[in-house]
Amino acid sequence: MTRVIDVHAHYVPQDYREALVAAGISRPDGSPVPQWSAASHLELMDELGIDTAVLSVSSPGPCFGDDAIAWAQRLNDEGARAVAEYPGRFGLLASLPMTAPEAAVKEAVRALDALWADGIILLTNVAGRYPAHPDFSELLAELNRRRAVVFLHPTAPPGYESIPNGRPAALIEYLFETTRAVVDLILSRTLERYPDIRWILPHNGSALTATADRVQLLTNFLLPVGSRPNVEKLVKGMYHEIGSSAPFPRQARTLVDMVGTQHLVFGTDTPYAPDHAVVENAHRICGGGLLRGKDLDDLLSTTALELFPRLA
Repeated sequence: MTRVIDVHAHYVPQDYREALVAAGISRPDGSPVPQWSAASHLELMDELGIDTAVLSVSSPGPCFGDDAIAWAQRLNDEGARAVAEYPGRFGLLASLPMTAPEAAVKEAVRALDALWADGIILLTNVAGRYPAHPDFSELLAELNRRRAVVFLHPTAPPGYESIPNGRPAALIEYLFETTRAVVDLILSRTLERYPDIRWILPHNGSALTATADRVQLLTNFLLPVGSRPNVEKLVKGMYHEIGSSAPFPRQARTLVDMVGTQHLVFGTDTPYAPDHAVVENAHRICGGGLLRGKDLDDLLSTTALELFPRLA
């Protein structure tokens, strides 16, 4: 039977949750911080037939208050403990204190070397700085040297308070924010400067399926000849998580039509996504509602194991 690996799964340590609430961040980006435990997560995984979940910390991550460096270390240590306590059931994407770029490099090295983290999670922006910002060039160079996996997760965009009319960012802003960060990576030529970083993008293609052709068209029209990257090629070279927070079949099928089946991985967005959506999407995907045969096997585990060989 095909193994199932969830590359988009979150953990929420209780002390982190309490610290967010104490800091007045009980609803980051407009969504409540869920209760989480390894036991409850494993119970849902068993119900859905998920063998392994790659854990990461969602928005806002460690960069709240004045202790980003300490919180990054604390969160990563907590994630590493869950991985060690339940062998084979969890992987880990380490969080970084991106408000302190030099410390972010040090924590990436510590997490990958000492904690055996399987990759890194970066938010689409921290304090208005996106991953392509020059401040993060040393970090990207280190991750490129290691051929690291980087999961790019959305957070609220700068000026978010004036955009959604009081609605949660997860409603639609997350999709546009991921798209904005990816387009910035493309047009800044960051993906070409650091070609060995393996990026995973969440949420069934975000809004890239609707905007990539337009970006290519207007790039060719508005930018100088030497500044016209091949948008479609670069997007296809990234990895795309299918399954989380978007109903089937339309968006997922559009993504498959755009990028093919070679770089697809499975995700649930547990515990932030509604339980009924997680169950429904997982059953549809695993039941062949999108892909079948080898393509389905690749989506559920083969491609993830290429990205995360330790999980094998």
